[in-house]
Amino acid sequence: MPPAGSGKNRAALLEAAIGCLARRGYARTTSRDLAAAAGANLAAITYHYGSKEELLHQALLEGFRRWFESLVDDAVVIAEPPGPELVPRLANALESSLDANRGLALAFLEALAQADHSTKLRRQLAKSYEDARLRLGPLLKDALGLDERAASDLASGMIAIADGLLIQWLLGSRATPSAIEVVAAITAGARSQPAASGSTTEAHG
Repeated sequence: MPPAGSGKNRAALLEAAIGCLARRGYARTTSRDLAAAAGANLAAITYHYGSKEELLHQALLEGFRRWFESLVDDAVVIAEPPGPELVPRLANALESSLDANRGLALAFLEALAQADHSTKLRRQLAKSYEDARLRLGPLLKDALGLDERAASDLASGMIAIADGLLIQWLLGSRATPSAIEVVAAITAGARSQPAASGSTTEAHG
């Protein structure tokens, strides 16, 4: 039977895990930490998620989904309907969100090291990236007047840039450029050659 009582359920455990990842990190979060934060017993973790690791993986994916959605929402709400200013606004939103999400970012890097030993986690992370591309691509297509392929490629590039900058920022590199500086340069290049992508595709088709 599942544990009874207020807060002792699947949703409470997920919220507790997101908080523990941000405060304690991936490797240092124990089952007891999770149960205590959720107001649940240890058996509830296995009952609802199968294992502590699966709970942490789900929490990590949900935490990043919320972070990504907040970046998009901030940029779109400010610039509605989205136009060319969408990209620098996304970059600004990323910069302003880093401090608040530092713990989650560190936990992600810890979990990433485990992905090579877990096919399920690797697939979950890959799907998370795919979902982000599918969310961002159409916005870039409309905002910048790109074709679908170019918009998808740009979305992938922006996500990769964000990951790289995030790692450099976590390391405290003073030479790390701001997201808006890098993204603006990449965007300018993509917008100046919208037809090149289509030509290349046709040449190899």
